[in-house]
Amino acid sequence: MYFSDEGGLQVKLKLGTLFTSVWGNLEQCSQFDDGTRQMLALCYQEALQENGCLDLLELQDASQHLSWKAASTNEVTSACYLSNFLDTRIEWEPFHPDLIVSAPDAILSALACQVKLLLSIQIEGVMLTATCLKTGLDSTMTIQVGDRQHTIPLDGQARNPGLP
Repeated sequence: MYFSDEGGLQVKLKLGTLFTSVWGNLEQCSQFDDGTRQMLALCYQEALQENGCLDLLELQDASQHLSWKAASTNEVTSACYLSNFLDTRIEWEPFHPDLIVSAPDAILSALACQVKLLLSIQIEGVMLTATCLKTGLDSTMTIQVGDRQHTIPLDGQARNPGLP
């Protein structure tokens, strides 16, 4: 970015836009339990192993010795290469075991039921507030919306989004 106090017009360079998009995409992939998080975890581990690194900061250092062609074979490695090229450091641990997103669905649902967590959920196209009641042995959770109860799947995506 050319900053205005340095005589610039305060607009992002093309590489800055690409940098934001690439890292934003990786962050978004790490947040969802729809298969993209698992795919990113495999890609992340592959990048670390192939480059002999223990974490993302080491991978960013190692990427400076790669060609763009070699770095672009893995999404995480190419993001690190771009960071290094722009002389930027990203400190991020997307798969740290203490992150809530790393907790198994069964544990999160048990905690939600224990504290009677309120959820915002779409039922028949309308967003409603539901209370977590109990978890089932079949990886489901029973929720209550008003005087009605619904059983929803815990793992992955709902089979029928919006519950009929």
